[in-house]
Amino acid sequence: MSKIKVIVCGTKFGQFYIEALHRYDTGFKLSGILSNGSNQSKVCSDKYNVPLYTNISDIPKDIKLAFVIIRSDVMGGSGTDVIIELLKRGINVVAEQPLHVKDIQKCVKEALKNNVLFRIANIYKNMETIKLYKEKIIEFIPDSEITNIEVTVSNQIVFSLIEVLEEIFGDELMLLNSDEIKPNMDDSSLICRIGSKLLLLKILNRVDAFDPDNTMPYMLNIKTFTNYGTLELYELFGPIIWKPMVKVAHNYFTAKEVNVTLQTNVCYMEELYSNNSFEEIFSKYWINSIKSTIINIKQDFSKGEYLSKQDKHCYQRMVENGVKWNAIGNIIGYPHLSLIKREDSNITSRIIKTFNVERATNTGDISIKLKECSFQEIKLQKRILDIACLESVYYNLFKINNFIINEEIKISNIFKIIGGDLKRERVLKRWLKILEKEKYIVISEEYIKFIVNINEDKMLYNWKRAKKFLIPHFTDEVVVDYYMDHSREFINILSGNLNPMLLLFPNGDDKIAVEFYRQNSMEKILAKEISKHICDYVKKAKRKIRILEIGAGTGATSEYIFSNSDLTNNNCEYIFSDVSQYFLNNAKRKYAYEYIKFKKIDFNKSFMEQKIFNNSFDIVISAGALNNSIDTKVVVENIFNLVKSGGLILITEPVGEHYEIALSQSFLMNIPIDERYESNITFLNLNQWVDLLSQTGFITNYWPDETNPLSGLNKYLFMVRKE
Repeated sequence: MSKIKVIVCGTKFGQFYIEALHRYDTGFKLSGILSNGSNQSKVCSDKYNVPLYTNISDIPKDIKLAFVIIRSDVMGGSGTDVIIELLKRGINVVAEQPLHVKDIQKCVKEALKNNVLFRIANIYKNMETIKLYKEKIIEFIPDSEITNIEVTVSNQIVFSLIEVLEEIFGDELMLLNSDEIKPNMDDSSLICRIGSKLLLLKILNRVDAFDPDNTMPYMLNIKTFTNYGTLELYELFGPIIWKPMVKVAHNYFTAKEVNVTLQTNVCYMEELYSNNSFEEIFSKYWINSIKSTIINIKQDFSKGEYLSKQDKHCYQRMVENGVKWNAIGNIIGYPHLSLIKREDSNITSRIIKTFNVERATNTGDISIKLKECSFQEIKLQKRILDIACLESVYYNLFKINNFIINEEIKISNIFKIIGGDLKRERVLKRWLKILEKEKYIVISEEYIKFIVNINEDKMLYNWKRAKKFLIPHFTDEVVVDYYMDHSREFINILSGNLNPMLLLFPNGDDKIAVEFYRQNSMEKILAKEISKHICDYVKKAKRKIRILEIGAGTGATSEYIFSNSDLTNNNCEYIFSDVSQYFLNNAKRKYAYEYIKFKKIDFNKSFMEQKIFNNSFDIVISAGALNNSIDTKVVVENIFNLVKSGGLILITEPVGEHYEIALSQSFLMNIPIDERYESNITFLNLNQWVDLLSQTGFITNYWPDETNPLSGLNKYLFMVRKE
């Protein structure tokens, strides 16, 4: 009988499935690999002598089953999309855990529609230790004598754990009192019930953002307590230990015979993997577990009827487990993150959306979603984007050096590419300083050494992960694509072969520019805060006021003000200004309100010479424009002079370094002559802004403050009132 032809999708953890299919007779024949064409996938294709497919449409029709070992949508990968497409093509699918419950429902629906099998693999329940622990439960402990259970587990395997526990104890896992559970910083304890037994579930809710697969003090520890002893699975790989309860014999020294209980209460230990290295564990026992999983799938597959009542019951269990996993995640929140840079910045998306996944499925205003995020979530969002930018610039410079690692080369060799342009030279120097701080390079006098090995696949993967994670909480796809375009064209921009304005206005079209300034969540939030201050001022003024917005650009902030501030021709005159006539012409077409006037103003020049007079405005607004000042202090002083007594100045600005701006917009910015010049920074930091504004002697506040998670994005609204 001929074997059933199968493919494996993904070669990171998928390589274990490939090896199991190759090593053992499972009734399946490995007949191909589906991947994005990475070096790893090419090596696997050559080693196992099977075709490598990079497109689902290229998969032969005689392939009957696919093992999709790619991270799903909820984990920041493309696995869910691959599963759906394969099911649509009539190919049976076994997927790697976890999947969001909504994705499970989609996959089940597609499987039923196309009369094919869909399963979620659980290799953990097929581990020899798990099987043996279940046997010892039966051998040592009658069900009625279990007093309680304690489980400690790493957050990475919680999805599979649900089925493991139900398999061991033969009952359904239920969460109790979830409303009252308050997670700690690094771990969360949940009270559960499995059948009639209480279970304390301790989840090690921590992840190293740079190495998430290796932040597991425990993968899995299970303790089953009775009145006469404890049966413990010390770790997923063993050992299993029986520890009898201590029985004190009060007549030990006076009794004529030794107490029987002291003879029988002896410790027991079962070590399956004693003296084995981790290499042996993964190459032998891990593969054996996968083999058992594959054989179980083969038995289901051989039934031929995927629409039977039994199979629908299996689907229902998958959905129920997905619901439980989702509920647990919503209770404990995102993992506590370690974002400390290490030598190999292999940040993976295992941390992405692992928990609190329901939030990611909401629709609506993305700025509302951002407001819901915690300090850690926002810190992670920013770091994900930082890594994508960092490693893109590093890769491009590394490529100039022909990918030679750990060898000193002259810095002058790299600077040759800029052709003496001062602005581009400043950007390159800034990036070298950033890369040195982040420990990607080592600089000593006239030499530079690249110390991290990053290839194109890794760079592209970073951006793919950034899209999955940052949208919709942080920004819009157009914005991430804009940054990606700069990562691809970084060398061409640095060398002067490409004008970066062409990326912002391709073929003269302003759609990207408009979306870039409007679809950043924090900018939306700041615009709404500005609108609130204007509304309050207008209500209290009880007269017609004058407002000047300088550097209005695409009108991203203006639009929120016009929509939310109840401004009319009776209570306001609004001057929309910018140095670009292009932006002014667009604004005239969009905003045909009587109270709006348009004027070309360059804030780096004298306002008086542009017929903008002192003490003539009640409110002056600058939203993200003053970072393009040549001398920030001079510009700010000139703005203060424009405002009447009792007037208000509202300034929004990024503070500190923003790698995505250093990658993109920094090429368009003026060279400053203020304190940014000597330190070669893109933006002033928060303390510098506060000091600068305080020098005016006016009342100065800023938002958000340090207690607000949004402060982690390093973008602020400064509010200055002129008394």
